[in-house]
Formats: sequence, C-alpha cells, structure tokens
Amino acid sequence: MPIYKHLTPNDNTTIYLWELTESEKELHQGLVLTSYCENRLSQMQSTMHRKGFLGVRQLLKQAGYAPHNLSYDAMGKPHLSDENFISISHSFEFVAVAISSQEVGIDLEKERPKIQTIAPKFLHPSECALLSSDRMLTTSWCIKEAAYKLIAQKGLSFLNHIRIAKSQSDHLVSTVQTAAGFVILKNWVYHWPNYSCALALKK
Repeated sequence: MPIYKHLTPNDNTTIYLWELTESEKELHQGLVLTSYCENRLSQMQSTMHRKGFLGVRQLLKQAGYAPHNLSYDAMGKPHLSDENFISISHSFEFVAVAISSQEVGIDLEKERPKIQTIAPKFLHPSECALLSSDRMLTTSWCIKEAAYKLIAQKGLSFLNHIRIAKSQSDHLVSTVQTAAGFVILKNWVYHWPNYSCALALKK
C-alpha cells in the first residue's frame, strides 16, 4: 500500500505517510539508492528497520526527491539538497516524512500501555492534568519529540526544557527552553487506529 495519508497542515508544509504492508523486496523496487544508502541498508539487522528505511525513500520519491537529495548532519538531523526542510519518523508499520519551507519536526508513535510507566520521565506535573489516556500520553511524547527534532540542540530534556500547553484557541503549543532563550512552537496532532502523530513548526 503506497501513500496511507497525505496531509497539508498549512500552505507551506506537506506530511506523507506510508503504511509498510509491502515486502522488503517490493519496497526496494523503483528506488535507485546511492552506494552509501545501500551500505547503510546492508548493515541493518532488523527487517522492520530496513523496511522503514526503504519506506522513507519511497516517500521522498513521492515528494519528487531522489535518495541522493537527502543527507544528515552531525546531530543526525536530515536535510534536503534544496531550500526546503525535512523531518522523518518511523514506528512499526508506518513511516512519516514532513517537508516544509519552514523548519519542521515530526514524530509518530504506536500507542502502547507502557507509556503510562514512562510518562513521569518526560512530563512535568503541570502537564499531567492535560494528558491522561494512553492516546494523549503518546501524543504528548510525539509533540515533545517533534520539538526536539526541530530544535536539534544537544542537552535538551523532554522533562525540563519542553512544555506543552493549550492556547486560548484550545490548540496545543509547545515551548522549548534553548540556550538562546524560549522558542514557541505550534503543533498539529493526528490520530488513526493505534497511532499518534505530531508536527511542530515555529509560530
């Protein structure tokens, strides 16, 4: 199954989602991978990781990019060869790619009960009243991970430096405390069966 969802949170941003129902061989078809990509792929021990890697390249193709248009910096943040920004996420059967003319972060996660156990490690007590169900706790992790990917600064703590709150319009926003000061991000949240996804853009 190719594109699962194709979302446009604003005029400058597109989210591509792929459900990994194909075999690894099928996902490889139609891709011209660089020698670097082929080498990375061959070193992955997990079939799920290899399928996720190929799914991301298939989404790049859907967006009009080739594998060689994607690179990573020393922080592991992905970059495109043109003026656009990109963020990538993979969880179990789904991969997501967000492409925008603005700096962007995206995260998707499968909803699992263990989120209740780890929530105190990434949620400040002031946030807990907003977020109680497995779905909302998973959503909060996605929001913080998306913010972390966008800012891409060493030493950022989900618990201590990233806060989630509701705006006056009842929209979820996140505030990130960086070395240079506070950054306010607007978040878009999406759900489908057993999954949560969040996108972050600077306000």
